[in-house]
Amino acid sequence: MIPMDKQWEQFFFIAAVLGITFIISLLFRFLVGRFIKGAARKLKVDPTRYNFFKNAVDFILFFVAIVIIFRSIPPLRTYGTGLLTGAGVLAAIVGFASQSAFSNIISGIFLVIFKPFSVGDRVKVGQSYSGDVEDITLRHTVIKDFENRRVIMPNSVISNETIINSSTIDEKICVFLEMAVSLKTNLDTAITIIQEEAMKHRYYIENRSESEIKME
Repeated sequence: MIPMDKQWEQFFFIAAVLGITFIISLLFRFLVGRFIKGAARKLKVDPTRYNFFKNAVDFILFFVAIVIIFRSIPPLRTYGTGLLTGAGVLAAIVGFASQSAFSNIISGIFLVIFKPFSVGDRVKVGQSYSGDVEDITLRHTVIKDFENRRVIMPNSVISNETIINSSTIDEKICVFLEMAVSLKTNLDTAITIIQEEAMKHRYYIENRSESEIKME
């Protein structure tokens, strides 16, 4: 039985560790928001990596805080050691459950490194969701859809889907138009007229090379 004064001491220690960690986290977020993001805007640097870095540091801070708490309080240290050494079934369950978590973390890192999209981009993920990317965290990506709802998608799901990014540098797109003609129309003549009229349009863009034009 732990004496009451010892219990209060342990309680205040836990509260102090979590409180200090929370304050450090808030301070770090303030510095990131005040200085790093400001510098990123001035230098025209993509802020996506800073957002991910901010979330990663938060995770590390609280993980370290929990480890300190377990290592500093004897009952918790004994309990933690018992879990690690004697609970094989529990370890297997936790390991199985962690596969999804680690998969999301690794996928999040890949999203930040290879950058199929960035914060602020308008994307379509698979056949289901379209919207603007608001944030990329260790576990998930936040997409604001056109109904102003936030879609929380696990990073591992996004990594396995086809992504259409409408915010890429090249804003030119190809639009297919259907032209109805009568059955008596000469198709060759109709195609020639359509091509000539399309080339006169102010939004027409020639993407063919000179060799491709000559071949036609």
